[in-house]
Amino acid sequence: MSDLNPYAAPEASLDDPAAGEGRWMVSGGRLRFRDGARLPTIDLHTGSSEVELTPAAFEFRAVSPLASAIARWGWVPLVVGAILFVDGIRGYALPLFIFGFSVLWSVVARMITRVRSEGARLHWYVDTGREEGRRRWVKWANRIFFAAFGFLMTCAFLDWMDWFPLAILLFVVGLVVLVISQRRVLVLRCTGAREGWFEIHGIPDAALAVLGRLQVDAAREAMEGGGRVRLRKVFTIYLHRFSLPVLVGRAMWNPVVLSMVLAMKWGRSRLLERDSFALTEADDLAAGEWDPRLRERWDEVGTADRLQGWRLLHARRLDSPMGDLLTQWFTLTCPRGRHGVTLSVVRVANARASKEVMEVSVRSWTEDGMLCLTTNLRLQKPLPPSVALKRVRGSLEKVVAAHLERVEGLSLISLDSPAAWEERLDRDAEERHAALEQAGIYGPTREEEFPDPG
Repeated sequence: MSDLNPYAAPEASLDDPAAGEGRWMVSGGRLRFRDGARLPTIDLHTGSSEVELTPAAFEFRAVSPLASAIARWGWVPLVVGAILFVDGIRGYALPLFIFGFSVLWSVVARMITRVRSEGARLHWYVDTGREEGRRRWVKWANRIFFAAFGFLMTCAFLDWMDWFPLAILLFVVGLVVLVISQRRVLVLRCTGAREGWFEIHGIPDAALAVLGRLQVDAAREAMEGGGRVRLRKVFTIYLHRFSLPVLVGRAMWNPVVLSMVLAMKWGRSRLLERDSFALTEADDLAAGEWDPRLRERWDEVGTADRLQGWRLLHARRLDSPMGDLLTQWFTLTCPRGRHGVTLSVVRVANARASKEVMEVSVRSWTEDGMLCLTTNLRLQKPLPPSVALKRVRGSLEKVVAAHLERVEGLSLISLDSPAAWEERLDRDAEERHAALEQAGIYGPTREEEFPDPG
């Protein structure tokens, strides 16, 4: 494939020029920061820089204690009062009422905490392995909770009163497991804001100690020109215009997520609008910068019989203007230059959730200009008219085998140089971007200033 070693040690140092830029400080056992602050490349759980790190970001809001208490606990007296004083909420109607009200209150609570509250975005890093473990915990906790909730609903609808105490017990157990799983993630809370400085509570003492030692270096970097910026191409993605299956993905079975996303789509919520860098802003991925999950895909290629002899075209990464998205990928081409496969990892991490998507896409071009594309993901439409798309779920081997089978017998072109491959890939990306922009899903590309760490 290539002599590239994705396991090589990274060349980054702890004294990163992007470490704060004078916009954060440790004071009184808590972190204080200004909007757009970037913490050093350490794990915010432990303070370690010796682990694989994933970028994370979140817009914290300084909410008054009263508004925070109402948003968190206001549903309790309402639900209890309704159950005690409304005669119709009995039997099968009880779990329906509790579920429906919980979904409605989640929307109301979000509105309460956003009204008349200042916001500021903070960028930090978390341990990639810890995030992966947390995702597994949350996934199983959700399954247990909704299985228990489904059993409770079944007992209520079918009037299985003998099973109702057990159903309630399982529901409570499922709820406890769900709460515990959420506590495995770093819980950060904004406890106040004054004169543009926001205060964060919840960072462990070990990480605060490391930040305290680094803040002097961060201030020095700010005085020596840490405020460097550069122009970058960026556009807005209007996620509320995505189709529901693409937007929700595997969470289609989760009624809470589905209800909240439907409400945000209907209201064209700004939470479903994201800025993204143009693909031309991607950087080459150095050997030591490979994400562990991308390294796993590299190892998988080495054991795939159909990919023996394929060579690495490029390995790249694209960061995010919002700071909470990691995107890395590499592309291989076959010896005859007729087929290419791209394997990528996309991970979103913030103060509330973490989600990861692994993509496999295989492509070939026919002599009449048609792109034959096979992928394991559901892609947002419209696609350019020259794209013939097929979705195949399963392993890397299965996706590659399905693609080679579907293009067998077609008159395919051969690209005999890396430059030809890059040109063709760039053209495909531009055509797809244009199709989505014409549909109003992508906004026009513009140039904005962003911090330049180096």
